[in-house]
Amino acid sequence: MTDTQSAGLTPVQWIAARADLGDDLAPLVASVAEPGALVSALLSSEKGAEAVRCVASALPPREGIWWAFVSARHTAQVMHGSAFPPLLKLALDAVDKWINAPSDESRRAAWSAGDAFGTGTPAGAAAAAVFMSGGSIAPAGTMEIPPPPGVCGTLVSTSVILAAVTGPPKEIAASYQAFVAQGLAVITQLGGWDAAIAATWQVLDAQQRAHAPASAPPAAGGPVPSGVHP
Repeated sequence: MTDTQSAGLTPVQWIAARADLGDDLAPLVASVAEPGALVSALLSSEKGAEAVRCVASALPPREGIWWAFVSARHTAQVMHGSAFPPLLKLALDAVDKWINAPSDESRRAAWSAGDAFGTGTPAGAAAAAVFMSGGSIAPAGTMEIPPPPGVCGTLVSTSVILAAVTGPPKEIAASYQAFVAQGLAVITQLGGWDAAIAATWQVLDAQQRAHAPASAPPAAGGPVPSGVHP
């Protein structure tokens, strides 16, 4: 059973909730029968950022990060041609390396490269999404702390939105259209919206299960972590 079924939500309602669409868009959400129509309606209403968030909500981490990487790289090429600034290149290369060979080492390296370039940039946000995709967000060798559920998807959408608005202002609408089309192509490759949502929900459910005990307050009288003094 997926989260949409257990919560009594339609796929459109689940996507709208995950994308945090505002109350002002409730009539639009109610007017469509499937997520693709919602994305199209948002684009037609010049709600490019909201359309990006809807697509990101349906993508599992690796697929979403690939989408963010492609979008960030395109904007970098528009802005810099083939001569990327060194820190930008390092950030993009680190994300690319993780996509092709996911490991804890490449995940942490992506964070370091993205943080050095700036997480408020398309490439930096994509690198942060890599770090938040799984594993522990605590320093290596310390008590493991899993990332909050869904934060990777939020960073993916942030990266794509930043990629769309970082280019020339007159190209923003076209960038949203192109980037959303790329994201929709990934959803198609996953087998469509239902399959993509099911795969994403499985990841979110696993993250929630891992994060719940890690974020719970310690029981009264329980062991105190080393170095912490009551």
